[in-house]
Amino acid sequence: MLPAWHPDRGIRRTTLTLACAAALLITTGAVIDAPWTVGIGVWAMIVAIAIELIYRP
Repeated sequence: MLPAWHPDRGIRRTTLTLACAAALLITTGAVIDAPWTVGIGVWAMIVAIAIELIYRP
């Protein structure tokens, strides 16, 4: 019997959450002309991609 919670699902949710937050931060930073917000968004996207590459099933 399979467990109710799969670790891959949690990693996938984390990656998608980080990617969505990064897209929101980059867009908001570009609209309000705040480079530090764009920078935080870029780092969030880098972390999301790194997690996806490391924890690929």
